[in-house]
Amino acid sequence: MRHASGFAAVLSVIGVLAGAACSTASVAAMPSTAALAASITTQLPRTVRPSHYDVAITPDAQHASFAGSVGITLDVLQPTTGITLNAADLRFASAVLVTSDGATSLPAVIATDDKQETATFSFERPVA
Repeated sequence: MRHASGFAAVLSVIGVLAGAACSTASVAAMPSTAALAASITTQLPRTVRPSHYDVAITPDAQHASFAGSVGITLDVLQPTTGITLNAADLRFASAVLVTSDGATSLPAVIATDDKQETATFSFERPVA
């Protein structure tokens, strides 16, 4: 796969989901991917595009919480010093951006915005 900027990376995040209730819903019919993408508005910047999520979750029933980690494979579409993701009711222990070839690793400074329900992972130099 060729990436728009020639850069692909994996953002590894470790955190906790506290006090969240889980539910499932069934969907009768799904619109096409293109129609769905065109209909969705987002508050998130469009400088990166996730292409794969590798999620591991460990429930803690006694504390009504979850601990987990996620590796997000990203395509970097435009140079950026930060990646913003949806993050309702999440706390983060650490995050690091690793190039797809594993040659470069950039630790992230994590800032959460409870009102916007987002987390921004900032890096000391642009990712391009």
